[in-house]
Amino acid sequence: MSNSWYKFESLFAAACFFESSLALLALILAWLAGINPMISLELTWQALTYGVLGTLPLLAMFFSLHQVSAPAIQQIRQLLLATLGPMLSPYSWSHLLLLGAIAGFAEE
Repeated sequence: MSNSWYKFESLFAAACFFESSLALLALILAWLAGINPMISLELTWQALTYGVLGTLPLLAMFFSLHQVSAPAIQQIRQLLLATLGPMLSPYSWSHLLLLGAIAGFAEE
């Protein structure tokens, strides 16, 4: 895969940069619109609990769909493994967790 369009060394940094730039863009647009998105940001145990409880249905759906053998689900799984698998396989779970956290923050 030496002639691939992506480089393993720079993919993680590029993905983190892209996701972080989305958060920065959102903050700039909020500032231009006169909105302070940090006003209602609460880092409390209750907010953390709601966030964790909110992910449980999604995790249940993910693991349930992983057990389904329907052809359409298998095609989606194969497509994801074929396209994202080679790009993400060199990275550890901690890299992917960090990227997911950055993406989650940027998208919210």
